[in-house]
Amino acid sequence: MRRFDIYSVIVYVGIVAYAITLSYYTILKYYTFHTHAADLGIFAQALASTLYYHRLFYESVDVAIIPKPGSIGYSFLDVHFSPTLFLLLPIYAVYPSPTTLLIAQSVIVALGALPIYWLGRWLG
Repeated sequence: MRRFDIYSVIVYVGIVAYAITLSYYTILKYYTFHTHAADLGIFAQALASTLYYHRLFYESVDVAIIPKPGSIGYSFLDVHFSPTLFLLLPIYAVYPSPTTLLIAQSVIVALGALPIYWLGRWLG
């Protein structure tokens, strides 16, 4: 039988608290028009174009930055190598909204504490 470990509980509760709190604040920032970068729109367009328009991660923002003669848009993979988008696609398909991306971002960042905690336990 495994004994109760208060440190594991603290870490796991901290991860959940971080994910919930940061998800709430980033969504609040989004709904009050305080997101000041185009990245969220780029990712939302890339995922939506794959789901609904059968164009693999199409996005049109980079055309203004990196002109491609005769093109009206790029695949996001033309400019950035991001195979993790394929992992996000099923999650985005369940609830296709920029808020899904904001929540996924908070959860992924929060889960980054796990390998650090496991490494600390293994070394300690």
